[in-house]
Parts: sequence; C-alpha cells; structure tokens
Amino acid sequence: MLQIVVNAASTGSGTNRARFAGYDYAAVPDFEMLKTCWQTAEQLETPVRYGGIFTNDFFYGDPDNLLPALLKMNILALDMESAALFAIAAEGRVQALSILTVSDHVIKGGEMSPLERQTSFNQMMELALETAIKQ
Repeated sequence: MLQIVVNAASTGSGTNRARFAGYDYAAVPDFEMLKTCWQTAEQLETPVRYGGIFTNDFFYGDPDNLLPALLKMNILALDMESAALFAIAAEGRVQALSILTVSDHVIKGGEMSPLERQTSFNQMMELALETAIKQ
C-alpha cells in the first residue's frame, strides 16, 4: 500500500475561503508534526511519499479539466478532508497532519475490495499513532 504524508492540500472548495476572509488559504500541516512523522517513518522503515494533494467533495465530476491540472501540478492524491482539517487546526492553533493510504486509482482505475479496506491500513495507523505519541 502506498502511504502519502500530505505537505500541502489544494482545494476547489470554498470552505477555506469562507474561513479566510474570501482569500485562498495555503492549507498545510503543522511542521513539527510533519517532521516527527518523517522521522518516525524512517525509524519504522515505512515507505512513504510526501507531497501535495487535492481536497474536494467530489472525485469524478470534472475529469476533462481537473485531472490534467492535477497531473501538471504533481498532485499525488485526492481526498475530502485534509484542506479543511489544516484550516480548522490553524484557526484553533492546534497541530494537524494528514496521512493517507491510497485505496483507489482514479487515473489507472482499480480499487481495494471491502476486505482489503478493512485490513490494509495497518502501516498508516501505526505511523499515525507513533507520530501522535511523540508529540
């Protein structure tokens, strides 16, 4: 399973603009937590990719325009929560981090079975818990 530790979350949602006086908010995780996660992944020998993702409340609605833009900007994954999570954490002055396990591939196709979804997230959970313990 591919684990992605998010270092930035772009979004097409207006949620963060509403929180940030109508402007675009650069949704990023807490740096100390990100650094701790990187160190923990190294210690656990967990293979991880670090990079930007795209957060939105849809995945398949506009593939003709969205997917080429995501590829051009080297977006690693899609999710529905990270950008809002980072903004809420910043607003509340608390730490936040997003660690994702890739379950579906929107470009190549393919997805995990329900059984795989129940049993395949152990590395991500171990990395998340070990990171949280060290904070």
